[in-house]
Amino acid sequence: MHRALLALEPATARIAGFGLGRTELHVTLPAVAGAARRDVVLSARRGTPDPSVMSLAGGETGRSAIRSSSVGRDTIIATTGPLRSAPLELAYGWPFLFLGAALLGGIVGSIMDCEAIRRRGTPASRRAFVVSGVAAGIFAAVAIVIGLNVTGVDLPETSGEAVVFVVAALGTVLGLRGLRRALPGFGKLLERGAAPGA
Repeated sequence: MHRALLALEPATARIAGFGLGRTELHVTLPAVAGAARRDVVLSARRGTPDPSVMSLAGGETGRSAIRSSSVGRDTIIATTGPLRSAPLELAYGWPFLFLGAALLGGIVGSIMDCEAIRRRGTPASRRAFVVSGVAAGIFAAVAIVIGLNVTGVDLPETSGEAVVFVVAALGTVLGLRGLRRALPGFGKLLERGAAPGA
C-alpha cells in the first residue's frame, strides 16, 4: 500500500457542474521527500487536471486546476513513484445560481433593448425580445466562463453571479443588435406581432 505523503487540497471542494465550475488544486511534496525534483502526476476519474504533471522538490507546492464535468462526484489523486496522496473528492453541483443569474440578465437586457427600440418609434414585441434575449444571455454567460468574451467589453477576471448577470445582460443587448444588423429577417421577427404592452 502506498504511503500518503503528498498533500492534495482544493481551493473549494464544491463547484458548478457541466463545465461551468473550475477550482485550483494545490499539491505539496513534503520536505522529507528530499531535494531531488520529481514529476507529480494528477489523475481524475472524470475531469482533466491542467496541468496534469508538475515537477516538485521536497517542500514545494504546485498548482493545477480542474474544470467540472457533468454533475456528481469526482475523485482526484496525486502520485509520484511510490508516493501518493489520499483521494480527494470534489462535488460538481447543478448550476442553479448560474442559470438564474444568466436568465435574469438575459431578461433585463432584452427588455432594455426592446424599450430603446420602442422609444425610437419602431414597433417591437417584448415577448420575442425576451425569448431571444434569454438564449443570447445564456450563450454569453457560458462563453465568458470558458474564456470567450463575446461582449467586447473589458470585464474583471472574477466569477460569481453578479458577473454572470452583467455578462448575460450585455451579451443580450449587444448580441440582439448585432443579429438585427446581420440578419434583417431576424429584426422583422422581433417586430412581428408587436402591440402596445406586448
